[in-house]
Amino acid sequence: MVHTHSPYATALASAGRALPTLHDEGRLLFGESIPLAKPAPPGTWELAGHAVEAVGGGPAALLFRHGAVTVGRTLSEALVLAEKLEEAARLLALALPLRSA
Repeated sequence: MVHTHSPYATALASAGRALPTLHDEGRLLFGESIPLAKPAPPGTWELAGHAVEAVGGGPAALLFRHGAVTVGRTLSEALVLAEKLEEAARLLALALPLRSA
């Protein structure tokens, strides 16, 4: 498992939003969206439980007002997923203004 405070993913988590995956690579890795875990104080077992619940059988979740977690078969795989999650969040931030144009 990898836990990050990457800026785009953390911004979405801080806004209380799940992350819809807009591009094909993101959908192959994460499905239609990356879920948002329920809120809990940082560093608590409650937050850990909500993270596990949100991840379920998938590879990732956003942590409400906190950051993101990714899970892989190896640490290297989880790190690559964390990088791809941040890329998906950045793409969403770039695409949203274009949708209303």
